[in-house]
Order: sequence, then C-alpha cells, then structure tokens
Amino acid sequence: LDLDGSGDDFAGHIFDLEFSTDADFLFVGTGKGVWRADLTLGQTAFTGSWTPIGPWITLGGAGVVSPEIRTLAFAEDGADDDLVAGSWGFGAFAWDVPNTSSVVSEIALKEDHVTFLAPSTGGDVFVGTNLGSPEVVSLSGTTSTAAEAEEAALPTGYALGQNYPNPFNPTSTIGFALPASGQVRLSVYDALGREVAVLVDARMEAGVHEVQFEAGDLPSGTYLYRLQTVDGAIARTLILMK
Repeated sequence: LDLDGSGDDFAGHIFDLEFSTDADFLFVGTGKGVWRADLTLGQTAFTGSWTPIGPWITLGGAGVVSPEIRTLAFAEDGADDDLVAGSWGFGAFAWDVPNTSSVVSEIALKEDHVTFLAPSTGGDVFVGTNLGSPEVVSLSGTTSTAAEAEEAALPTGYALGQNYPNPFNPTSTIGFALPASGQVRLSVYDALGREVAVLVDARMEAGVHEVQFEAGDLPSGTYLYRLQTVDGAIARTLILMK
C-alpha cells in the first residue's frame, strides 16, 4: 500500500496491525512508522486517508525518519490503553490512546530490535528483543508490590514473536506468550504447506517462552511457523538463508 502517496510501496509494507479497543481506529506498523485510519469517518480498513503518527527519529544526515515497526500491541495503563510499538533497531515506543497525536514516549531498549510485545496485567508489557530473554517494562512508571509483580508476570493475551536472527543459518530463536496454561503446538511449514518441524507439542504453563529452531537439514527458503492453542492460531514467516 502506498499510504503516503509518495509512490514508495515500502511505506505501506505492513508488518502488524491492531484495532483500538473501541474499534474506532486501525493502527498499522509499517516500513515507515505507525499509521492510523479513523474508521468513524466511514473509511474501510484500506480506503480513505491515513495519518502517520510516528515515532520520529533523528538520524544525522538522513534527517527525521520513522523507523520500521515490526509489532504492535495495546496495554492497559490506568483509565486508558497505551498503543505500544516495537521497532527494528530503535526499541519500543508508546502512545496514549485515543490521543495518539500526543508526543510519543520511548519506553525501553532504545537500540534493540524488538521481536514481540506481550501486554501483562498491571500495565506492564513483555518486550522481546534479538538480544535474549524478554524484559518486563512498566508503562505507568510506578513501583509494583511483590503481589502486583507476581500478577504482572502473566501476559494478558497470546503473542508470537518474530524469530531472531532473521534471516538465519542454521539456528534461530522463537518467542511466544501464553495467558493461560494449556496444550500448545508450534510447527514449521515449507512453501508447499508441508510440516517440516515440530518445535513444541506439549502442555505448557502460562508465561513467556522461547524455543530454538535448528534448521540444519532444511534447504534455504521462506517458511511459515504457526503457534496453535485451544483458542486459535498465530503464524509468522521466517527466512532460512544458507
């Protein structure tokens, strides 16, 4: 999609999308930041005008740019929800919703590649990066009690992170979040839809998990990996490059 009318299709390369909790807005994470469509104006998801809402980064001679946004999520923060965006190379950002015209705040991991976001109870969010285990980041800035910290350790929804590194050869890490214990199957499929690997097929506890994908016996190409739970499925793609 050429969201900004520039003729640059990469501006509309969509990595993730989220509807606001009242379904009035659609937010998309693209190759050039986060864009918003106001659905109360009679727009459908992919018609009408789009509004860029940032984030804005100053990069020396390149001037002010919007980074590539790989993942989006909504997290509770008091009376309102925060829109959280994970960028590729610039960490995580947050906006107050619906006031997304307000100044965006950089909340964490300012030089990291964010691979997934998983909101937790208590106004925190798990931020997974290419550097290792996810970190719990507070959006409210308050200090949690021991009981609150224990409660906040559980995600509020399912999430499947982008594998890292990607492209990779031959090993990559995949993170995912579970809001409740249950049966989980994480499988990898080739371009013909054939299951080529099963990374998880077991009952797992609620929380954030990571598994290793060893693809030494597979040829180069694009593969799909799929997280199946009792409540549905989430899928992403990965690239094996030998």
